[in-house]
Amino acid sequence: MNNTKYVFYKDGMRVIDLANALGVQSSDVIKPLLLKGFLLTINDNIDYTCAKMMEHYFDCEVIDDRKKEETYNLTSFELNRFSDENKKVGR
Repeated sequence: MNNTKYVFYKDGMRVIDLANALGVQSSDVIKPLLLKGFLLTINDNIDYTCAKMMEHYFDCEVIDDRKKEETYNLTSFELNRFSDENKKVGR
């Protein structure tokens, strides 16, 4: 049975946010980072690379959720144009 936990990484994610997503204490996340030479506290932002390192320690998969947000990032002009095209009625 596969018990892998999935964690979605977002920009601005803090150590405490990652710990909460993993269901562990923040000290459990900080300790392996300290051993690797990263000096972080619970309120520091954690980058994607550091978050990805946690996969090994917590049997989880960290997924980069930033890519999904970029896919749907349309400008207001594009949204208005799309909306106007859908309002046109054939005569």
